[in-house]
Amino acid sequence: MKLPSSFKFEWDLKEMLQKRGVIFSFYLLCLLPFVLLIFSINKRVDRFDELSDQLSHMRLRIERRVALQKDQSAFFKKYGEADRYYLDHTLEAATFLKPEVDALELVNGHSAFESSDSVKKRLDFLTKGMNRLIFSEESRHSLNQIEELTLKQKRPVEVDSEDLKKLLSLVEGVTIGEYKAQELSPQLIIRRLTLLKKKVAGRETFLLEMQLIKREPAK
Repeated sequence: MKLPSSFKFEWDLKEMLQKRGVIFSFYLLCLLPFVLLIFSINKRVDRFDELSDQLSHMRLRIERRVALQKDQSAFFKKYGEADRYYLDHTLEAATFLKPEVDALELVNGHSAFESSDSVKKRLDFLTKGMNRLIFSEESRHSLNQIEELTLKQKRPVEVDSEDLKKLLSLVEGVTIGEYKAQELSPQLIIRRLTLLKKKVAGRETFLLEMQLIKREPAK
């Protein structure tokens, strides 16, 4: 029996499509390993980048730790024997405006000024503890065997330019002019310093107020 030409055409088309499907599937199967390989390589590259980042962060942490240990070693070497009562023994014991005190004592000892209330009040203010540094503790915490205290001056003190040099030398632990750095001082950092200029009997003075950070080896 002879098949219709249309049926033959349809059959040939179907057979051709099937053959192309087989060929396509064959090529797809051939390409599949390469696709999997590329996917695997990309995954490994991502993993490698992730490991590289982790190693970089680890290296930075190690470098910071080493630097911190060096800083700590230097800190303990310099401040290991610091006087824990340095503020009481040195800063809060400091007196100021000595030239004015000497002049007032001379005037107050003279018979012509013995009854002067203003001279006596000023002399009492400068010599009886009202013009001395007093600090209060604001906060305290310890880290890496280092104790850190935040200190606030309770009231301003009146100083002149020489007193200011002496105070900065005592606080910063450095030599300024004739004022030498003190031994056994803890690490003191000036967090805030306020100076207000004023004139007293033709002389220039300053009202000084400070906030300090005191760092020393923990007990």
